[in-house]
Amino acid sequence: EYGSNAPGAPDVFIDNRELGSLWDRDDPTYLVTHAANRQRFEALLGKRRAHAVAERGGKLLLSNRPGTARNGVRESAPLPSDSR
Repeated sequence: EYGSNAPGAPDVFIDNRELGSLWDRDDPTYLVTHAANRQRFEALLGKRRAHAVAERGGKLLLSNRPGTARNGVRESAPLPSDSR
């Protein structure tokens, strides 16, 4: 949030109303959050409408559309750990 309230700063954050509006669109919409926030966003967006695409490193990727996982990752499946 640093600098986001400075005069002339562009709007880079959205509020719950704007998120809900984006989530209702037909186009796939994605949200990255801390995995600990999952219940918060399920309550805000509707548990049946907050589809987990991937979870890794304490982060969670949600989509407004089911089946939006890519690269062979099943919906709600954690990604494999790095082999570095």
